[in-house]
Amino acid sequence: MIWDTRSNNYGKASHIVDAHAAEVNCIAFNPFSEYVLLTGSADKTLALWDLRNLKVKLATFESHKDEIFQAQWSPQNETIFASSGSDRRLHIWDL
Repeated sequence: MIWDTRSNNYGKASHIVDAHAAEVNCIAFNPFSEYVLLTGSADKTLALWDLRNLKVKLATFESHKDEIFQAQWSPQNETIFASSGSDRRLHIWDL
């Protein structure tokens, strides 16, 4: 669920998204784009989203062997991000 804090309707989510097949464990907003969002899940995948159209994932990344607990965008480059999880692996991705 995504809430818009600018809205007067505080009790209602502005978007409800079936993002993954399991729990969403982490979320990271791209510091270079206000619309680009990354989610990591217990389903071992990362998903790339555009907040302007949450009906379709921009991309899915599958490489982890277990749950993903952390995703972080590079503060230096808008196309690079990293992920880590229960598989004890750090993955560096470049779109």
